[in-house]
Amino acid sequence: MDFNPLLFAAALIIFSALNFPIAFASCGQVSVSNDKIAVGSQIIINVIDAEPSAELVINSPSNSYRLLGEAFSQVPFVPKEAGSYSVELWNSGTLCDSRNFTAEEENLKEPEKTFKPLILWTDKREYILGESVLIHLNPSDYGYSPQNLILKIDSGAESYTFLDSLNSTIAYYPPHTGNYTLVLLDTSTSLIWNSSFSVVLPEVYIPQASSSQVRIDLSGVENPERISNVRFIIRRKNGKEWNYSLKLSEENQQGIPAEPDYNATIEISGSFIKKIELKKLKIRDDFELPLNELSVESIKNIKTQAISGNITNAFSINPAMLNFSEGYITLNASGNELWKCADWDYDAQSCIGDWKKQQDIVPGQEYTFYFNSTDPGYAEFSTANITSIAVTPLGEDNFAVAYCDDTNDRIAFKVYRTNGTLITSETVVDSTAGACDYNSVSVSTFDPNRFVIGWYDSGSSYASFAVYNKNGTVYTSRIDVDTTAGTSMSVSVSAFNSTAFVFGWYDQPDLD
Repeated sequence: MDFNPLLFAAALIIFSALNFPIAFASCGQVSVSNDKIAVGSQIIINVIDAEPSAELVINSPSNSYRLLGEAFSQVPFVPKEAGSYSVELWNSGTLCDSRNFTAEEENLKEPEKTFKPLILWTDKREYILGESVLIHLNPSDYGYSPQNLILKIDSGAESYTFLDSLNSTIAYYPPHTGNYTLVLLDTSTSLIWNSSFSVVLPEVYIPQASSSQVRIDLSGVENPERISNVRFIIRRKNGKEWNYSLKLSEENQQGIPAEPDYNATIEISGSFIKKIELKKLKIRDDFELPLNELSVESIKNIKTQAISGNITNAFSINPAMLNFSEGYITLNASGNELWKCADWDYDAQSCIGDWKKQQDIVPGQEYTFYFNSTDPGYAEFSTANITSIAVTPLGEDNFAVAYCDDTNDRIAFKVYRTNGTLITSETVVDSTAGACDYNSVSVSTFDPNRFVIGWYDSGSSYASFAVYNKNGTVYTSRIDVDTTAGTSMSVSVSAFNSTAFVFGWYDQPDLD
């Protein structure tokens, strides 16, 4: 057979077509609407001539998405991350076509905004009296000539006018508290702009050791900046601050003094001490007022000239560091008498002089009394109803007082010097003696250091005695002479030497 080149070429072409399909013609094609797109924007994938069994695959940087069994035409897709993406069209394991695109993060930079300042404004809306108010003006940016403007400041009672070139910052010092209005006018007095600010008094807060706060009210002070650096301290003996409020007002004086006097009102919380008032107070340095409530132990050590009773409340004050003309203290009474110790040792919290009664008070009611810089120690005393009392000398300078405290149903005694100084505090002989009569207690001396006390115990109808030393210790414990004395309430003792005494009583059941 002869070789025919044309026939060989045709056969070769047919063979090639059977074994090597040309450009996926039998699978379909894909295209994308953009080569680059912003993350979050939509891209359209076009699918052309795809078989029903075709599969569309979209590969992202971190995931793959497959669309199966659909009649593809246009497929919308929104990329969620930046990076390179590929779109592939497959059919029966054969890659028919593919395209690539890129998703990029969109630059969302906002356009820069320019702000033009107001024509008139202040750096704050509220100022403390004594602060400077900074008034800013910007007329040039609004087409106004600074030389043709007028600035007025109106405080209600007064008005101030600035006529200088108004194209900068003005420092203004308000003379008093209140609301101020700024008015900007042109030369024809037409209003251009207005603004406002207020001026208030300073409020000083002092931190407390107890975490509470102290309020200082300076509303009655004309120029509080004079004392703005003064520390106000009212402290207990243990160093802790009181919880209180202090209000200052200026004392009425002739003219305008360089250093005015003040009236101070201190209201105290959480104490029977309610209020302290100081008149014509001079404040030159820090205000410090030591004030202390006495402890239970300190109260027990208070010795007064009262025969019987209890100290219900006591306090000490040390105003020696303050310069004032007179002071007043308001208390809520818990006793029925107020006593004072003028010679008080504040550091030791004890009286080194004598306690003296000042006035009668009513329990539960508030009362006010005068004090000055030399009056530091006070005590409220609840007196007792004494229905029977007996006295015996102990040597030349001392004596014992025995009594029946009908208020507290007890028999007790005290020892004094003849000048009234208490030597031995109240010693209770019988704490359940019951009601008393005028002859329910008697006392007699053995020697300057010992005495016998006899009494009637109405609670048990006993007639009894005991022997005590001058210092209050027991020498001979209680002995009941008659345990069926009835209701006679009458006893008497008499010592006739240093060891013996006679005890007499009225036995009501036996009438003897």
